[in-house]
Amino acid sequence: MIKSAASALLAMSLAIAGLGIALADTVAIETHEAEALAPPVDAHASPSLSGLFLAATLAEAERDIPSAADFYRQAYELDPTSEQFLHSAFTMELADGRLTSALDLAAVLAASGDTGMSRLTLALDAVRQRSYRAALRELETYRTDGFGDLVSVLVSAWVLHGNGDTDEALARLDSLDGPAWVELYGGYHAGLIRLASGDVQGAVADLERAYTTDAGALRLVQGYAQALVANDSREKAIGVLEAFLELAPFNAVIRADLDAVNAGQSVRHRITTPQQGVAEVMYGLGLALGQDGAEEVGAIYLNLALFVHPKHDLARHGLARVYESLELWERAVDTYEGMDSGHPLKRTAEIRLGVLLDQLERPDEADAHLLTLIESDPSDLEAINTFGTVLRFRRDFEQAADVYTQGIETLGTPSAEHWRLFYQRAIAYERTDRWPLAEADFLRALELSPDQPDVLNYLAYTWVDRGEYLERSVEMLERAVEMRPESGYIVDSLGWVYFRLGRFQDAVEQLERAVTLDPSQAVIHDHLGDAYWMVGRRLEARFQWSHARDLDDTDEVDDEAIQRKLQRGLTREEVESVGTWPDGYEIPSIR
Repeated sequence: MIKSAASALLAMSLAIAGLGIALADTVAIETHEAEALAPPVDAHASPSLSGLFLAATLAEAERDIPSAADFYRQAYELDPTSEQFLHSAFTMELADGRLTSALDLAAVLAASGDTGMSRLTLALDAVRQRSYRAALRELETYRTDGFGDLVSVLVSAWVLHGNGDTDEALARLDSLDGPAWVELYGGYHAGLIRLASGDVQGAVADLERAYTTDAGALRLVQGYAQALVANDSREKAIGVLEAFLELAPFNAVIRADLDAVNAGQSVRHRITTPQQGVAEVMYGLGLALGQDGAEEVGAIYLNLALFVHPKHDLARHGLARVYESLELWERAVDTYEGMDSGHPLKRTAEIRLGVLLDQLERPDEADAHLLTLIESDPSDLEAINTFGTVLRFRRDFEQAADVYTQGIETLGTPSAEHWRLFYQRAIAYERTDRWPLAEADFLRALELSPDQPDVLNYLAYTWVDRGEYLERSVEMLERAVEMRPESGYIVDSLGWVYFRLGRFQDAVEQLERAVTLDPSQAVIHDHLGDAYWMVGRRLEARFQWSHARDLDDTDEVDDEAIQRKLQRGLTREEVESVGTWPDGYEIPSIR
């Protein structure tokens, strides 16, 4: 019986529509300066064990896998009797992709009686070398928990198939017992093994049962479509692929498969060897585990997938994304660069490389790289979106507007999905004082896709700032908050517009909610301080202003203005400079 504790993770392991093309502005593009984790070790002095341990634990806490691996390895070499240093060095080297070095440590761990990841690593090394009997011996020793039992069954099934015992392999998969996602996973791999062994009808049956459980799982969709094509059910395969694209229209992998099937070819998803099958197991686990704070674990499984089958480009792409989330930019660059030039996601990887070059503070290389991609295909809106977003985050709004214009000029008749291009160009126009052009683009974005919260927020806030269309702006912001009630910056916009219209109590209500939703934004605390002052809550106002001053590190708020407010509060002139002082309004008595 497989434990259900890991169900939420494994249920996601097949559903990887996120590997499709993602619009650039959904990708957070932030610049981070490298921080020293510990004083550098003098090359001419012998590092102390305590110093190395401190450096290693700091690096691990900062999720700096390469440094943690270095420091733990050095600590282990100084004290090879330490089980902690041995295990930590092994884990970090796996996560960093240092498989040759990690194998040496796995052998030491296994010799000391370890039955965990070291045994699995040695088993995968045996699979890589086609030593299937040795792999089975290691897997017999591999023991962890319910999750490890699932890994063992899936891997051993492929090893048994490689060793010529396909019936036993399928029997093990059929014996999997647990929630629906466990049976789905077993059915998926059973179908692949049957397909690899020539049992096409059996493969179709297994994969069809799994597909009825989850029609949105990319790898399952690919495997099912491949089995259908092999079974001369090409039209049904086309229907399966088209149904997936209705859910994820930008997915480059499935789109390439559909094009291939329409052209009389097979899908790209071909798993015929034990090495490919075991890599597929590791890939699915790594993709499921490598998110929400467990990226290091995901990196281990994805590196193991590539260790067994280096040409598993989806695993390579997934690993690069994990390294990005860990802000290991150089590792991500190296991983993306290793993808096969013919893979459907290679161009997406090249676009991400441009972003990473900018993250690494190599803007000239980033610009040249992205411009070359755009020149090779001027209609590639993903590349255009990405380059424009990079430029906007760099505050080069004028060039960003030109890039977005280049993309818009390729559209012909824009459709709903193109609203974002007009919205982004509108921001670039607004930031370069070309308001008539910006306003036209904001309105065009809403015409293409009405009720987009970001567009409503930006346009309405700017109208209020200009003293135009006030009532309409309030309605737009109230609508934006209704659609995105958990967005601190949109709720802040509504609260600040209420303030500027003299609706101070309404402003307090919204701004208190905004600061709860997003307490890290100095400008929201500044706005709330102003609103508190106008309703007579002066101590609280000064607290919020002080907090805004202490939080601000990007010149988001005017430090001099905050200092004046801290000294004497808000004046009527200051309020009227940004909005309205209602006729006859008196600030309530101090509360």
